[in-house]
Amino acid sequence: MIDIDAPITEWIKQLKRGDEQAARDLWSRYFDRICRYAHTRLGDTPRRASDDEDVALSAFHALCAGAREGRFRQLENRDDLWQLLVVIASRKATDQWRKARRRPEVGESALHAAVELVADARPESLESLAATCAELLPQLDAKLFEVAMMKLEGYTNAEIAQKRNRSEKTVERYLRMIRAKWTEACH
Repeated sequence: MIDIDAPITEWIKQLKRGDEQAARDLWSRYFDRICRYAHTRLGDTPRRASDDEDVALSAFHALCAGAREGRFRQLENRDDLWQLLVVIASRKATDQWRKARRRPEVGESALHAAVELVADARPESLESLAATCAELLPQLDAKLFEVAMMKLEGYTNAEIAQKRNRSEKTVERYLRMIRAKWTEACH
């Protein structure tokens, strides 16, 4: 009996070891399918900043990174892979849906408030802070953007440091750089 799951299972094992070719093979096999799934999950969400392909790319990137880091112990075969991709893509699509429905109304005083709040963001202020920062986030480079987004999502400096593999002092320096850029943008 032929095991139709064999190449996928082998690619998953290789992916967990960090094999880039296995990632490309899985990508070519699953990308269109996960794009179609993301398209249905996004529904009528405005596609200005992100679309179904962006959701699929992000989901696949998260899958590959998680597999390499050993976070998906139950990932063994095509069924596990598809279930995991669906869960990740669903979460990414939901995040995109939420972002698309925010209507930032940003005035100069609101920009100043965002500059002050970013270092001390607390979960209860995150929603208004996210809307306030909508004009400022695109001004950051990729590294600072990621730190700002993690802060906006409610991560502590220690958690950001751990996730970014940096020291807390480095994260604090990044936050000072963000405040400086945003202060300059407000003047």
